[in-house]
Amino acid sequence: MTIEEIMQGESKHMEYKAALPKRSETYIKTMIAFTNTSGGTLIIRIDDSSRSEIGVDKDSVFQNIDSIANAVSDSCEPQIVSDISFQTIEGKCIVIVEIYAGTNRP
Repeated sequence: MTIEEIMQGESKHMEYKAALPKRSETYIKTMIAFTNTSGGTLIIRIDDSSRSEIGVDKDSVFQNIDSIANAVSDSCEPQIVSDISFQTIEGKCIVIVEIYAGTNRP
């Protein structure tokens, strides 16, 4: 995913979260909605109103990725198919969760 695609703004296929919520239900609901339609992308650490990168430090990015992966595997049956990665924009790490359309929807 390119920086230009990331910064296009929210749509029915893209949602921003300024922070990784403490309660995983907050973003799991979004992921379920994406998998029950045609898929989508959840971008964590970008402010949805200003489209500015909040970012997370590089030491914490893998902890964020692990938290998301664990929440997804623990919360949904059938499993949501997703790719979780990170990208650095202007020295700030953001987490990108690409959710694919489900064939056997939760």
